[in-house]
Amino acid sequence: MSVHLDDAIRAYADDPNGKSWTALETTVIETRLCVPVSGPVKEIAPGRYDVPVICLKTDAGEGAIPVFTSVEHLLKWKSQGCKYTTLSGRALIAMAINMEVVAEILVNPGDAPRGKIPRSDFKRMLKS
Repeated sequence: MSVHLDDAIRAYADDPNGKSWTALETTVIETRLCVPVSGPVKEIAPGRYDVPVICLKTDAGEGAIPVFTSVEHLLKWKSQGCKYTTLSGRALIAMAINMEVVAEILVNPGDAPRGKIPRSDFKRMLKS
């Protein structure tokens, strides 16, 4: 689904500098991500949706949304598969901002390349 985001994560991991960070943030915002859900996505008003995302607890006990750059990465997390929807990074982060229990977004948990987007970066990323 998103080789570009995988490449941007690797580039930042190999050389964490301002240019690779900016490219990574831009790519996250523009990419469509696989987001595990517990049920169907429902339209509640024109252009507004109820997305029942699956949340996890971090080691620190905080909430996190797992997201994946491809179905292959998702299947390494849940080998039996699971329901998912696709959301743009921008829509995902906008949704996470309104979920006070969510402390971070986990990208490709349990696989590589992976990363975390902490809540402290959510609003800043949307301004990009």
